[in-house]
Amino acid sequence: EQYRVMVDTSEALVARRLSINNYYLSFCSAVVASVVFLLKDGSAGLQAAGFPALCVIGLLVSYAWYGTISTIRQLNTGKFNVINLIETELEVAMFEAEWEALGRGNDTELYTECTTIEKGVPVLIGCIFLVFTLSWLGSQLG
Repeated sequence: EQYRVMVDTSEALVARRLSINNYYLSFCSAVVASVVFLLKDGSAGLQAAGFPALCVIGLLVSYAWYGTISTIRQLNTGKFNVINLIETELEVAMFEAEWEALGRGNDTELYTECTTIEKGVPVLIGCIFLVFTLSWLGSQLG
């Protein structure tokens, strides 16, 4: 029963991770759309105030998103440590066998962590906001 609870909570964490990623992606997309709108249709005063504020918001949200992905990875690692411990008392250690079949994460041809790929998205979006910010600063200084 405890094993089932741990497996279920691990699966729930994966579903929550997908939901959180969708939220962050939608939020960042809205901020990018707002930046583009400001550049295209905003008055000079609105651009001067809104553009840097939106860029800072985008950078902060990207940073928070990256941290959230790291935290969820740590939680899931902890859950699988407990699951693997419980499996030592069972006839078949399915998750441990699966992990072994995937080269224990050491062979990228067999397995690439989702977290590795996931972390690239907020980094890329953060870089976009950084370029926006540096571009704006350059236009203000020169």
